[in-house]
Amino acid sequence: MLKKVGIVILCSFLIILIGIFSHNIIKNNNIRSTDAIGTVIALDTNSVTIIDELNTTYMFKIYDSQFNIGDTVKIKYNSVDGKNTVIDYSVVWVDEVYKSIPKSWRDGGIFSRYYSKAYALLNKLTLDEKIGQILLVRFPDTDGVEEVNQYNFGGYVFYKKDFESKTSEQVISMIDSVQKNSKIPLFTAVDEEGGVVVRVSSNTNLTPSKFKSASEIYIESGFDGIKKDTILKSKVLSELGLNLNLAPVVDVATKSSDYMYERTIKQNTQITAQYAQTVVMASKNTGVSYTLKHFPRIWQ
Repeated sequence: MLKKVGIVILCSFLIILIGIFSHNIIKNNNIRSTDAIGTVIALDTNSVTIIDELNTTYMFKIYDSQFNIGDTVKIKYNSVDGKNTVIDYSVVWVDEVYKSIPKSWRDGGIFSRYYSKAYALLNKLTLDEKIGQILLVRFPDTDGVEEVNQYNFGGYVFYKKDFESKTSEQVISMIDSVQKNSKIPLFTAVDEEGGVVVRVSSNTNLTPSKFKSASEIYIESGFDGIKKDTILKSKVLSELGLNLNLAPVVDVATKSSDYMYERTIKQNTQITAQYAQTVVMASKNTGVSYTLKHFPRIWQ
């Protein structure tokens, strides 16, 4: 008899536990994911506070410095039992011009705060000028100012011959002459990879020596060396008036017989990816943008 009573009590206890457990599952699955748009009202070194149209306040951690007081921010958050956890965010620029931008273009990208100005300018360009803006072309041997005014190129690419025997002052003058005479600010690009492909640092008037290859730097000092090299390289390019480096090479080549071997970091995909991230992060706020190339692939 006591054994039967014990079994009944145990079964009842298990049923209660299952009920509580089930209730918690249902309760914790009551997650609502939604968007909100608000205004930045407070900032510190690693967090931001925004307030939305319903006067709901959100504070969350940030890992970059893209925010300013007064920025309009779009957030995506999960709401669980009335508590909001932000899971994504982006800066947007909401004004009359921004509202006229096609919705499919409002992607919350890293340049969102400039979309309004860009869209306003885009609407003033002729078809020929729009076509010219998507072209990055070879800096001509003749008058670069005349060509950029005629075709409204998006930018010029400078090669080794454009820097040969020139002083820093001459290079600055060369680039400044086309930049200040262009209707729209130009990309001024160069392939300064380091190692076998150097344009600027092939001229000792501009740098004491050629920039080393990524593989050489990585062997000597790892990613810390890559970071320092990127910052130094960016400083040299920026002071000359160059604002786009067509680097790093992030093709994966691990065998000396691979076509791109000497121009890569000569490591596996994981290290190559970390190399790309290191360069891009180190280039922030240097005035020089970097371009991953060449449609990264694994060479065999």
